[in-house]
Amino acid sequence: MRNSIKETFNILYVSSVDISRPDGPGVNEREFVNVLCETFGERVHLILPQTESVVELDPQLVTFVRPTPRTIWHFLHEIKVLNAIRSVRSSKRIDLIVTRIGLLPLGLALYALTKKIPVVVRVLGDPTLKYLRQKKNLKGLFAKIMRYPHQWMARIIVSRAIAVDSCTPQLVKRNQAFLRIDERKITHIDNATNTKRFRPVPKNVARKQTGLEAFDPIIGFVGGKPWERGGIQMIEALPYLTKNYPNIGCIIVGGGEELEELRRFAMKLHVLEHCVLPGLVPYADVPIWINSFDVGIAFDLSDRMHYVGNSNQKIRQYIACGKPVISTPTGNAFLEESGLGTLVRYEYIPDFVAALRKWIDKTEQEKKEHTKKAVEFAKKYLSVEKAFADRIDFWSQRLDYSTGLGVEK
Repeated sequence: MRNSIKETFNILYVSSVDISRPDGPGVNEREFVNVLCETFGERVHLILPQTESVVELDPQLVTFVRPTPRTIWHFLHEIKVLNAIRSVRSSKRIDLIVTRIGLLPLGLALYALTKKIPVVVRVLGDPTLKYLRQKKNLKGLFAKIMRYPHQWMARIIVSRAIAVDSCTPQLVKRNQAFLRIDERKITHIDNATNTKRFRPVPKNVARKQTGLEAFDPIIGFVGGKPWERGGIQMIEALPYLTKNYPNIGCIIVGGGEELEELRRFAMKLHVLEHCVLPGLVPYADVPIWINSFDVGIAFDLSDRMHYVGNSNQKIRQYIACGKPVISTPTGNAFLEESGLGTLVRYEYIPDFVAALRKWIDKTEQEKKEHTKKAVEFAKKYLSVEKAFADRIDFWSQRLDYSTGLGVEK
């Protein structure tokens, strides 16, 4: 059935994630739709939110739907999504709908209620919306009440779905419980990275392009919310490192209003001259920043890791570029098991400093050997192609075992 899907199925993909954004969901979505289009070509059609720029996609394969604010007016967007699905279905044969469930997915839920067509759901997130509701644009009465209709709509979609995946074991269990998903049709598939985009570049070349030639060694972070995912600890470690590494650089790439707090913290510790905080950079530039690092940092808050788990995308990007990673234990055991990184509790700065020294002090030959091993590991286990093949296999198994949800003629 796997070959049947790849060779004969027509796919409709529906998502509410903006693929032009350089954040985690946007990057995940962008790389997935790229491999989806590479695999299915003209046999795939995408329904996506309108973006300011069309990135790496054939416009003929995409129907863009203008998004609306996350208020009561969000339902207008969902009606547009429903109309877009009907429009595509009226003009094209669709054998399978693939979706990433977004906030209050009314359009797809209404379509699922009225049509007997197989659906698969990828990267199903936290059904309680706990962390999403903490964001500033989702506060107020709307944020408080939307959890329940969101779960109702998501439950409709997953009840019609033949296959569902989440990116951590914690999310698999949470979705089974809250959305009443049969354990046989939900699986764990980690996030992945584009190993063609993220690959090694010589450090001297990368540092010249990023203007970081004055620093050596460099510890670095790239990602969202750097103040709670390693930025503070990186700055806090600098006073322990500058004596032995007078030209050390601390590069923190990522946006947000808390960046000024990081700068003030660096000033307070008298290490600001070692720090570069460029803010958000275009996604296309992220690999060259990573390649300027000696060590990549990827921490996360303990409560978040225990609640939703860890399938950190930046870890996979660092590895694909050949960089050793220092991260937190939950969900990242493979780093130490494969010799690709070190796990530390981010609260213990002396342990963090010791881990940094371990990787910084490697010989040039040891660093070359690590890069080769990391790149091979990323291609074998962490690539978007590997994750996509795993999904196709799971979808095929579920199509074989499903009854009453066969391909609509």
